[in-house]
Amino acid sequence: MAESLGLIRVIPSGTKLFRVRNKKPETSLNSFAEMGPPPRERATAGRMNPAGISYFYLALEDKTARAEVFDKPPSHVGLATFTSSTDLRTLDLA
Repeated sequence: MAESLGLIRVIPSGTKLFRVRNKKPETSLNSFAEMGPPPRERATAGRMNPAGISYFYLALEDKTARAEVFDKPPSHVGLATFTSSTDLRTLDLA
């Protein structure tokens, strides 16, 4: 049904994708374990995922990734850039 409605979008290999995580001012986020998807035991229910199922939320623009997590000022965040190694077939619900 998604294909017939034109909702499938392919993000080409080599596309830069962004992820932002909230952090405490005195900490740094330097590894994939810290910036990647949360471990299953810490995966809370989100917009699309049920509790216990870890999703890896990414954005096409760093500005969008920041807007997703910014809380009331002052906010402290870590920003990571990932590059897709294959084409990514996505469902576009925009």
